[in-house]
Parts: sequence; structure tokens; C-alpha cells
Amino acid sequence: IILNPPRPGYPVPRVLAMAALRGEEAPALMTPEKHNADMSAVRAVLELLESNYDFILIDPAQTICAQGACPVEKDGRALYYDSAHLSLYGAGQFKNVLIPTVK
Repeated sequence: IILNPPRPGYPVPRVLAMAALRGEEAPALMTPEKHNADMSAVRAVLELLESNYDFILIDPAQTICAQGACPVEKDGRALYYDSAHLSLYGAGQFKNVLIPTVK
């Protein structure tokens, strides 16, 4: 089961484009602590189920937020295609975590 990635809560590509046009910095990043707080109830239930059933719990935030913050872009490319869903590029950032679990 793949948990939800951190949710910025705003249309990432649009906000990044507007910031670039205005010569501004990208908006503030979500913190891993905020994401973990948002996911705490879901994570608790899934961890309980994981201890009784045969499945693997994958958290994209462990990769996306690896540097102490949850960025919305990397190398000038949006990690999200809207306010909550990873772009193809964003999803590709955690393929090295996912691939070994399905082999």
C-alpha cells in the first residue's frame, strides 16, 4: 500500500509558474512534521493491519522529504501536477524505493 504523498494544498505548477514570472522564490515547503501529523491516523490503522496481514507499506514522503523538507519542485521541475497528486516526474523520484518491493 502506498501512502499519500505530502500535499502542498495549492496548484503547484501554476504557483511555480507565477513565481517564476514574477522573479520570486518558490513558495514555502511543507515540513515532514506537518505531513506526518496529517497522516498519523491513517498510518496508525495501516501499521496495525500491516502487523497482521502480508503487505508492505510504502511512504513516498520518506524519499520526497529526505532532506528535512518536502519540496514541490526539483531541478526546476514540478513534483506535483496539481495540489495533491505527484506528476510523472515526481512519482519517478521514488521508483527506486518501489521497484524492489514488487520484484
